[in-house]
Amino acid sequence: MPNIFQKFVRTNRDLSIQLRERVGFFYEENFYDHLRDALNSVLKSNGRQTILEVGGADRPFLKKNKRYEYHGLDIVDGLSFKDKYDRFYVQPAEQKFPNKYNLVFSVSVIEHIKDNRKCFKTVYDSLLNNGKTIHYFSCKNHPFSLVTRSVGHKFQNILIKYLRPEFADLTGYKTYYDKCSKRDIERLLTELGYKNIEIKCFFGAADYFGFFLPFFALITIFNKFCRLLNLSAFASGVIVYAEKTSQDCYQSGNTPAPVA
Repeated sequence: MPNIFQKFVRTNRDLSIQLRERVGFFYEENFYDHLRDALNSVLKSNGRQTILEVGGADRPFLKKNKRYEYHGLDIVDGLSFKDKYDRFYVQPAEQKFPNKYNLVFSVSVIEHIKDNRKCFKTVYDSLLNNGKTIHYFSCKNHPFSLVTRSVGHKFQNILIKYLRPEFADLTGYKTYYDKCSKRDIERLLTELGYKNIEIKCFFGAADYFGFFLPFFALITIFNKFCRLLNLSAFASGVIVYAEKTSQDCYQSGNTPAPVA
């Protein structure tokens, strides 16, 4: 029975991939390209910059380069990551960072942080004047996120082994989706004093349902509908860009109550 099930999943995933490659309607915008463009735009600034990637561990988004000093931070042991960064720190993202940075960024990390108010306050405090922060993260109201939240973390890891075995070592971390929507994150960053906030929504993640072709097709139709009507509440993910200007606007005593 397991072999029959695995063959069923592989067949459906192959059909989903072929459908996406051959039929334009099933094309999904790649957030990686936009994220890389956003980072490269910041890196083109004059002078050698100090950069921190949060949650990169052994899979950093950038590579060490003489143009910038590249630091990494994660909660996992970083002894084997030293060749990938100029410096590496083992600590939570909510804890005060050891240095100041021109740029702090992350890829698919924010949805795994339990308290993003603390996280983005920490990021804000770590930025130099006119520093930038850029993050991609999954949003809480997309069907994939709703499913993962409803089945629970333990059952999610079991499903990944059967439905997406090739990603079993890369995904399956516990998700909280705290402030993980366009509206919530924009309000949070504004409250914390960030300026020049820009948020780009993506409507994808249909590949997570590729284990069953009809589900893959339905989620793609759902995504297209939400994108057509600009229903940002149901985005699969967002790229957030924000700056800390030379004037520190954050006043801890006057912060509005957190948005649920």
